[in-house]
Amino acid sequence: MKTRSFAVAALAAALLPCRADVVFQDVLLHNVSELVAEPDGLQRFRRVPQAVESALSAQGQRMNAGSTGVEIRFVLKGEKAEIRLGGATDDANATCLVYYGDFIADWPETEKVVRGRDTTLTIRPSPRRDILRRVAQEQGCRFDPDVVRIVLPQTALGIRRVSGAVAPPSPEQLPRKVYLAYGSSITHGSVATRQPMTYASLVGARLGADVRNLGFAGSCRLEPEMADYLAAQPFDYATIEMGINILGKDPVEFERRVRYLLDKVTTTHPHALILGIDVFRTVGTEKHMKDAVQYREIVARVIQELNRPNLVHVDGLAALSSPTLLSEGFVHPAPEGHQAIAAHLNARFAELEKAKKTSSLGLCAADALATALSVASPDGRLSLGFETDAQGMRWSLARDGRELVKPSSLGVAFAVGSPLEKGAERLAEMRVRNVRRTSSDTTWTTRLSRRETVRDRFNELAVELEEAEARAVRVGLGQTAVERLPRRLTLVFRAYDEGVAFRYTFPEQAAFDGFALTDELTEWRFAADAQAWTTAYATERDPQEEPYAKGPLAAVDPKKKYVGMPVLVETGGATLAL
Repeated sequence: MKTRSFAVAALAAALLPCRADVVFQDVLLHNVSELVAEPDGLQRFRRVPQAVESALSAQGQRMNAGSTGVEIRFVLKGEKAEIRLGGATDDANATCLVYYGDFIADWPETEKVVRGRDTTLTIRPSPRRDILRRVAQEQGCRFDPDVVRIVLPQTALGIRRVSGAVAPPSPEQLPRKVYLAYGSSITHGSVATRQPMTYASLVGARLGADVRNLGFAGSCRLEPEMADYLAAQPFDYATIEMGINILGKDPVEFERRVRYLLDKVTTTHPHALILGIDVFRTVGTEKHMKDAVQYREIVARVIQELNRPNLVHVDGLAALSSPTLLSEGFVHPAPEGHQAIAAHLNARFAELEKAKKTSSLGLCAADALATALSVASPDGRLSLGFETDAQGMRWSLARDGRELVKPSSLGVAFAVGSPLEKGAERLAEMRVRNVRRTSSDTTWTTRLSRRETVRDRFNELAVELEEAEARAVRVGLGQTAVERLPRRLTLVFRAYDEGVAFRYTFPEQAAFDGFALTDELTEWRFAADAQAWTTAYATERDPQEEPYAKGPLAAVDPKKKYVGMPVLVETGGATLAL
């Protein structure tokens, strides 16, 4: 058994020295590290080697035998090929998808169902091979369309034999880049309906990379042995999902594992682009939700402290902005949720790619400091986002996944010195020093409301920022140039079920003993068709008793008349009071 596994792995290495695949009877088994022979000749898959598998939990070992991310790849040299697969049990049915390169086969060849213990799949060449080749060349597709890809489902399957004239694809027929996705059942693709609909597959297609899906349902526990294995794999991009499978465990041990894993993969892959994802949005018990908040804070802090230029934190709440994107179990994303996650991750990778291309040193400092965070209301319906990059600090607001406030600038201006905001003339001015997350559920008493007792329930996100570098400023009558210490600012965001709030705070610091603000640069950007209920006054001393009038928000000009508060804005199916 061990000799056979070694021989297969050695052959794969000789054909494809940079891929964790094996070759069996002239077909390439993608995302398979080893084969395990059963007494009847069925070859079971191991996605990671036995040496790593032995360190996993019992659930992890079962998931390692699954077919998540596994593809059977070959080039037809004759009229047909027959692939005999075996199921996990006599009554197991599993649906495989057939692709010619990047193109899914048309009906009726799209799906091949494995029924019971043994099923033979018959594959023939595409009747539109010449058109496929032309379109693939014009569009720069990832795969050569001559490569047949049988995409297996997550079910534990095995391969028995291959008949017909076939050959494994050459390296030139496969994507040059590799995207590695490690995570839980969310990465594994539960409820995604089909493997190509998982966020990992969607991200890989956008990156033009081959996908190595190492999702382990219910068993993503960040074991040191798994960390060592991931660090030893070749990849150009990676997403590391952390936390959901060990919520409620020892947070100290969780932080130790997060730090070891991220340190290992970033050190061994200094030129790869890596996204560290904290706990995706879920809905659960009060303890579950509090544990998720704590674990998100741990991931964010570790990534900030490691300060690796090729590692960026991804807030799981921002990546999955609404509970309506979840399945009814409120853990696994629905297909629409996988699309939302993929769009968010692709946007982050695009930022890093752009920075890498524009800097001769690789990643530029601004994007190494780039941060996107969010905080959700206790009921999960409202999501307040914060992001900072070379263009500035911005906030945004969404309700049930629908955008209410577009990304809008944040900042203040001082009486001396330039505004405390990122300008187009600099790569970055504000550095994220720390991120704190807290939740509160208390009550307070009032005599000014119909309700004597008011519930004060919210989730809070505090972002500590510091100017990335000192600036030369001119002070005094002679306009003497002096270097000012970097100033620090904390932005505190709160999300309630009823609304959101945020404030600027300046902690005690050596940069100044006191200061005078000349302007607040906070923006509220709405959709062009937003409507507003407003009142207008000739002077700021007019009685606040004018009736509200409804009209286009774009027609309101606060420079011509004083606008009374609150302003009611109708946008995205909701009404906001500002």
